[in-house]
Amino acid sequence: MTAMVRVAGALSVLLLLPLLLPFARRTRPVPPVPKSFPVLVVVLGVSLLVAVVLALPKLRSRIPVVAHQVAESLRSLTRQRRGLRLLWVSLALTLAYGTCLYLALLAVGLPVDLSLVPPVLLLGILGEGVASVAPTPGGLGAAEAALVSGLLIYGVATGPAVAGVLIYRFATFWLPLAPGFVALRALSRRRHI
Repeated sequence: MTAMVRVAGALSVLLLLPLLLPFARRTRPVPPVPKSFPVLVVVLGVSLLVAVVLALPKLRSRIPVVAHQVAESLRSLTRQRRGLRLLWVSLALTLAYGTCLYLALLAVGLPVDLSLVPPVLLLGILGEGVASVAPTPGGLGAAEAALVSGLLIYGVATGPAVAGVLIYRFATFWLPLAPGFVALRALSRRRHI
C-alpha cells in the first residue's frame, strides 16, 4: 500500500511539473559562481561516490523487492478505479501542499505577487518529493533546507523564506500528528489495525 501511495505521488508530481515549469521565472539574476565552486563539486562528488560504494551491498538485496513493489503498484493503479481516485487525491494533496507554502509565505509578510505562485507551488511539490526520499522521518531537515534554498533562489528574502517554511512544515507535518495519534488509537481499539 505504501508503495502504491508513493507511486501515485510521483505520478502526480510528473503530471504537475510540465504545467508549472513554463511559469516559473526567477525574480532576480543568478549570483556569480564563487572560485571555490569546483572544489565543492569535487568534494560532493567524492562523498556521493563513497556513499554509493558503502550502500551498494544493501541496495543490491533491496532492488528486486522495490522493483517488484513499484511494478505491482503500477499494475494496481492501471487496473482498478481506486488507483485513478488515488492519483486524483495525490494530485490534489500535492497542490494543497504548494498552496499551503504560498499561504505561509503570505502570513510572514511576502507581498502578494501572483507571478510567484507557480514557482512556490513547484517548490512545494519538489519539497514534498525530497521529504519522501530523505532518510529522516517525514524528511525532517532535508525538506526545510530544500524549500528555503529554492525560495532564496527565486528571490524571496531570507527571513520570510525561513519563517514561511517553518510555518508550512508546522502546519503540514507537526499539526496533523495529534489527530493522527487519536485516529490510530481509535482504530487500534476497534481492531481495524
